[in-house]
Amino acid sequence: MVLAGITHARGVDLFICECTFFDGEDPSHMTYQQIRDKLPHLESKKIVLTHMGREMLAHRNDIPLETAKDGMVV
Repeated sequence: MVLAGITHARGVDLFICECTFFDGEDPSHMTYQQIRDKLPHLESKKIVLTHMGREMLAHRNDIPLETAKDGMVV
């Protein structure tokens, strides 16, 4: 289960998380909805979403989290 791995990011300085879809469920990829629901428990200093599909890219400006861009340096 993909969500099991998200708990390992708790309290990290930088959490780079794949976020293929905006909502729904997929057994192989994270969705923004799943990440959003876990945000209060993550306590990560910085979160950057990456590996975004068309649906997620269409919502990129609607979410408060930072999203990766080509050539981005962190």
